[in-house]
Amino acid sequence: MPNIIAKLTKEQRIIKVDNASLKALAPKILTKKRLKKLTCNKEDHAHIITVLVSDRKMALTEDQKLFNDLVAISGYKTIVAMNPNELNYRE
Repeated sequence: MPNIIAKLTKEQRIIKVDNASLKALAPKILTKKRLKKLTCNKEDHAHIITVLVSDRKMALTEDQKLFNDLVAISGYKTIVAMNPNELNYRE
């Protein structure tokens, strides 16, 4: 994971989103209906929002519940993996 972040930082492909922006987007993305269906920890909600507002909508996680929630969210085409080899970063 650190290697991926270092590579993306070097290539200037990482977009930083501050906490205030995430909190402002939360009610628009995580509606009451979606919140009821989530199984991940409340701390992971910021990760979900970050993935959904990203250009590629890709996530690499070892958390099974976060993985399941990202795959199950309707209206967004997310690509989620638990192993870096499963993600195609060239897309």
